[in-house]
Formats: sequence, structure tokens, C-alpha cells
Amino acid sequence: MSRQVGTVMLALSTILLVFAAGCGDGDAAPTPEPTPAAAVASPTTTAVPAAEPSPTVVPSLAVGNTGGLGVFIRRTPAGDKIRTWPDGATMAVIGEDKQAEGRTWKNVRDPDGNGGWVAAEYLVAP
Repeated sequence: MSRQVGTVMLALSTILLVFAAGCGDGDAAPTPEPTPAAAVASPTTTAVPAAEPSPTVVPSLAVGNTGGLGVFIRRTPAGDKIRTWPDGATMAVIGEDKQAEGRTWKNVRDPDGNGGWVAAEYLVAP
């Protein structure tokens, strides 16, 4: 009989150990911890660099209507000649038109960088 009591006691001990192991913290899912509220990013001010000034578009005209003779660029409207430019040479308009000797004169810069005046009838769209 004592052998039976020992076997029963051993079986009960095993059951208690298994039961105790199942009720412990060992395999149980962890209890979620409360998390702090997510930080909300505050808006920031970003400095925007000042826009580069856009390049000034200089209108260009080409020498034309000269019958192949070319045109003089002059120091003043209807004034002294600087040099002759052939048809097709590009002139950049650099100022306001002026009237002189019954003509309209364009204030231009020639391909060599000379500023001067050319009679408007000898300048055409390039």
C-alpha cells in the first residue's frame, strides 16, 4: 500500500507542477504597457532664399534692308560713324529710340560691344 500511496503522491505532484507552470508568468503574453502619446511635430519656419533676379531679356535685332551694303553704327543719332556692319549682324537694343533728321534711331550694342545708334529701318527681327 505504501507503494500505491507513493505513486499517487508522485502523480499529484506532477499534476500540481504542470498546473503551477501554466499559471505562472513564464509563457503568458506580456501585458501591454501604456505608451505615451506620440509627440506631434510643431510646424517650423524654413527660410526661403531670396529669388535670384531674373536676367533681363535684351531684345535683339539684325541688320537688314541694306541691299547688301550694311549699316553704320553711329555715336549719336545721325552722328559720327563708328563702323559698318553687314546684313545679318545682331544688335542688342539697350535704350529708348530717338528721332533725328526725320528718322527713328535705335540705341543698340553691336557684336563688338560698342554702344551706338542705327537707323530703325535697317534693323529687322533676327
